[in-house]
Amino acid sequence: VLVLRADASPMFDVQPFVFYESPDFVSVEPVSMSELGGASVFVASSAPITLFSDVLCRFGETTSTGRYVSPTPVACVVPVHMPGSLTLSIALNGRQFFPVAQKFLFTPHATISGVEPNALPTGGNARIVLHGTALASTDSAKCVIDGIVVHDTVVLNATSVSCLAPPHAE
Repeated sequence: VLVLRADASPMFDVQPFVFYESPDFVSVEPVSMSELGGASVFVASSAPITLFSDVLCRFGETTSTGRYVSPTPVACVVPVHMPGSLTLSIALNGRQFFPVAQKFLFTPHATISGVEPNALPTGGNARIVLHGTALASTDSAKCVIDGIVVHDTVVLNATSVSCLAPPHAE
């Protein structure tokens, strides 16, 4: 950008300036997170986007930092927020925000207070039930037992989740 005086002489040094196509942010992954935030979500665009250094993310009215990653264009740090659904918007230049087509959901923070039974033979292949709070809000819940992701996980209700424990080597 160049600012000229009335006599057409420059007032200031030339400053870099570019125009860019309005981005079309189509999805966010994951689509929900605990109200405690702290992790990142990844926002995809339908087309390549212009790279700037002033990426900001806005969850409703709360702004957080963003950055470019590959292959997904933008990663946003999720802030602490009350549970509920809201619009996530991205600013590539730190000023103009563009909404993500998909809504984002803050869920109540889930806690685990106990497990039944609390011991199994090494052969596994038996169901365990985890008890806690706000477990029904974790629709994509997966149990992780000794580092093994248990895909046979069922949310029973708001306070119970059932998992099929895998075999365990001693």
